Amino acid sequence: MKKLTILIFPIFILFLTGCISLKIKSELPTIYSYDFNANISPTSCETYKNIALIDIDSTGIYESKKIIVRNDDGRITNLEGKQWIDSPKNIFRDLLIQEGAKHCISINLPPFGTQLPQNVLKLTLVSLEIRNGNHPSAQMVLGYNLAKSGKKMNGFLQETQEIQGDDIKALQEVAKNIVNQLVKLFGE
Repeated sequence: MKKLTILIFPIFILFLTGCISLKIKSELPTIYSYDFNANISPTSCETYKNIALIDIDSTGIYESKKIIVRNDDGRITNLEGKQWIDSPKNIFRDLLIQEGAKHCISINLPPFGTQLPQNVLKLTLVSLEIRNGNHPSAQMVLGYNLAKSGKKMNGFLQETQEIQGDDIKALQEVAKNIVNQLVKLFGE
């Protein structure tokens, strides 16, 4: 009898563990991941303007993969079932590199080697969110410090777009518009 109990007890424990793990697996929601949907197209340039991207900082709320929704009453939530593929500052960096190459701008990342870069850029992601209210919109605010050939420029770039159906597409568009504004700054 004792041997039978010793044999049956482990089988019973394994049976219960299988039931518990099945229940946990069945309750996980589907989460879709997004980036800024950059289209990479080869560009042939005789020369590239080199920009050293020192860093992209962001406020704490944008350090995660969550897509932020800010309501008029100040309540902050996340978009259900959707998230960024990486932190917003990392996917913005990738978008900047890809879009810059289309305009013959090479974005260099640290370490820069032994030579001091002539053109230096530091960015701060201030806002990337969906604004809920009477007219829902996607908004991005980016702070920049650019030292270009000894000349210093700093400021904020802001882009807001009313959401016409797809909230992710609107966020992607505002990010691309901000990159286009940055590219214009490099050309000045």
